[in-house]
Amino acid sequence: WPARLAEARTALDTLAHPGEPAARVRDLLAAAPDDRAGEALRAWADACSVLALEVHLGHDMTAPATPDPVARCRAGDPSGAGPLLSGEAARQTAILEMLAAMDEDAPATAGLRQIRDVSTEGGRILRAAAARRGRVRS
Repeated sequence: WPARLAEARTALDTLAHPGEPAARVRDLLAAAPDDRAGEALRAWADACSVLALEVHLGHDMTAPATPDPVARCRAGDPSGAGPLLSGEAARQTAILEMLAAMDEDAPATAGLRQIRDVSTEGGRILRAAAARRGRVRS
């Protein structure tokens, strides 16, 4: 766990133009709990979830149709949220459902490829949206 956090911090430090979301990710990585269990991890994971949703909201091309769309999505109601935000909320829900469905006796890596694929898809979509937004602004 500590080695993976250090790897993530190093990768973040190599970004050419990190921007505000990267600074928030850096703060979250600095606040990561030493132990990968318990309430501290749950609170940290919750903060990571909120940040991911806020980043996706920031890249949505349309303004949200409802107040506090991140909270609404986290409560299971994506109505009024843009496609990036609602898509990320759906991916987070799918990942949690996959984790919950894992058999306790299954190997530690069971199902992780599917989870990684879902997560990777979200990153790919966000990168494409950011690139499109950059072209529109140019």
